[in-house]
Amino acid sequence: MHGDDTLDKSLNKYGFHRDDITDVFLTHLHFDHCGGSIMREGDKLVPAFRNAVYWSNEHHWKTATEPNEREKASFLKENISPIKESGKLKFLYDLPKTSDGWTLYPPMAFQLTENVCVRVVEGHTTSMMLPQINYNG
Repeated sequence: MHGDDTLDKSLNKYGFHRDDITDVFLTHLHFDHCGGSIMREGDKLVPAFRNAVYWSNEHHWKTATEPNEREKASFLKENISPIKESGKLKFLYDLPKTSDGWTLYPPMAFQLTENVCVRVVEGHTTSMMLPQINYNG
């Protein structure tokens, strides 16, 4: 946002309020991509969209909450922890385990809805998610 624009002003311009948001799709958890999903309420950090489910995936969440040295400055706990603490975090899938405890990594793409496919990619961070939306066929 530039100038005095805010997320609330942008939503209001189109007839929406932050309470109308039902789902937040977190492609990945770097601070510059998920920081707006949290806001300060008094002295607490809380989800900015209180009626929304926040979507991530188990493998990327683990990467963000237990980062390696190279990436740890990109994952800020204050942007991530309040989502889980609120009970609003859901994983698009759980990582299956083999009988001997090995983790099986997800397919590169899976169908979320009839018109939304999610591609899990190794981009500039591990297991980031890219939504692919089929609009008008």
